[in-house]
Amino acid sequence: MIAAGAQTIQLCSILYKKDVAYVQVLLKELEKWLEKHEIGSLEEIRGKLSQQKSEKPELYERLQYIKALVGIE
Repeated sequence: MIAAGAQTIQLCSILYKKDVAYVQVLLKELEKWLEKHEIGSLEEIRGKLSQQKSEKPELYERLQYIKALVGIE
């Protein structure tokens, strides 16, 4: 969601299922992923996958349409 441009994400469902302490697990996993991909901060990836930043936004839109038609999530 962040790579698509989100400033925040909702964690209500996962925290309800696993408890608020699960935030620590999420943060550690996020830190590992960022380190593995040599990314210094979330700002570096925020919006990278958005249609607005796409070189060919019409292809991005078409792909989303096709995915909706065939039921790919």
